[in-house]
Amino acid sequence: MVENESVEKNKVEARIYEISNGMHKLINKLLGTEINGILHVGIGVYGCEYWFSNRIEMVDLNYIEKAIGLVPKTVICLGETELSKEEFERFIESDLLPKFNIEKYDMFFNNCNHFADDVSKYLVEKPLPKYVMDISNEVYNAMDKTGVDFSNKIARYVMISWGRFNRKASLDKHRKIFN
Repeated sequence: MVENESVEKNKVEARIYEISNGMHKLINKLLGTEINGILHVGIGVYGCEYWFSNRIEMVDLNYIEKAIGLVPKTVICLGETELSKEEFERFIESDLLPKFNIEKYDMFFNNCNHFADDVSKYLVEKPLPKYVMDISNEVYNAMDKTGVDFSNKIARYVMISWGRFNRKASLDKHRKIFN
């Protein structure tokens, strides 16, 4: 590396959405848990947000609210990365696509939060905050096998339906879908 050559650093954020619209209170009553919400996490970097729903997607941050219909409840700076957008997207295609797809979706062990956690570990070499990752474990541990299986089937159906609904053609020039 040339001494005067500077490496561009890009801020990496966990963009945390509370998606239960208060339904987590019912879950707490039914299961005896004390979760503070049902969280969806995307990673903001390179002026975009990357997330996993029924597929891995990226949308320009200026269009994210229109893309998913929500604004983050919390945004946490995870650090900075010197990796280029091209390097990161190669990592998505080679390492994350085989793991994060609708066939392998699991609401407890392979969801959007696990995707964001893997991305955070890759970009800034640290995991998401523990409280984010603990919610699915807490709910899983409070359920029996039938409840877990039923919940996964419902969640997969919801993810497929939401993904189909969420394909707004007006966002195509601001979006990338990884296949």
